[in-house]
Amino acid sequence: MLFNTDECLAAARERLRYEVREELEEVAEQYAELENKRNDLIRRIKAFGDSDRYVASRARLSHTAVQNITKQVRA
Repeated sequence: MLFNTDECLAAARERLRYEVREELEEVAEQYAELENKRNDLIRRIKAFGDSDRYVASRARLSHTAVQNITKQVRA
C-alpha cells in the first residue's frame, strides 16, 4: 500500500501543530502563575520598605514596573 507523501506530511504537520499549541497553553498557565507569585513577592518586599530600584533590579524589571505592581490591588 502506498501513502500519499503530501497527505502524510500534512498529517504530521497537524499533529505537531496540535502539540505545540498544547505546550503553549501549558506554558501560558505556568507563566501566569509565576507572574502572580512574582507580583505578590514584590508587594511583600515593598511592604518591608525596600526601594523600587532595588526591587526592580532583583525582579529584572524597571522601577516604574515595580511601582505599577505595588499600586495594583490583588483581586
